Amino acid sequence: LHIQNEITAYWLATTQQEALRNKYLSQMLGGHLLGCTCDTELTGHMDTTATRDGDDLIVTGSKAYIVNAYHADLCFVSLMLDGEMATVLVEKNRPGVRIAKLFDKLGTRCIDSTIVEFADVRVPATNVVSRRGVQQLIHWNMVMTRARFLIGADAYFIHRKTLERMLDYGKRRMIGAK
Repeated sequence: LHIQNEITAYWLATTQQEALRNKYLSQMLGGHLLGCTCDTELTGHMDTTATRDGDDLIVTGSKAYIVNAYHADLCFVSLMLDGEMATVLVEKNRPGVRIAKLFDKLGTRCIDSTIVEFADVRVPATNVVSRRGVQQLIHWNMVMTRARFLIGADAYFIHRKTLERMLDYGKRRMIGAK
């Protein structure tokens, strides 16, 4: 839920694009749409780009280890646009969006992790959620810092509870008659 509530919904809540906020935010908060944030590149560089074509953008590239992407309706894609970092909302049902790989993870199977490919995906230029150069980086870091704090808190409490249950089981367990 942190990806949904703390990252993707926050992108919509803070965008200057009122039409996007009106179209998608209430559906996301109501649980009718699921979002994913597409940030990580396999190369470690920002290879995913958007180029202008009239009133549209053409999104090309791929993102890796994307949480929620398999089930998501909306992808918030970090990319390069006009030489600056930007975040663009790409509806996953658009032609050219493809889940290239679903990772078979050890452990956390309740959330998916994928590679998402964008092959000349056409989106309206109004789907730019955030584009502010250095301000974009500051905004992204603020959003991710909150999410990481919450994920860390979740991990702490889950592990603490697991340890308590293990210790309780160890105290109650009988081996033989002892």
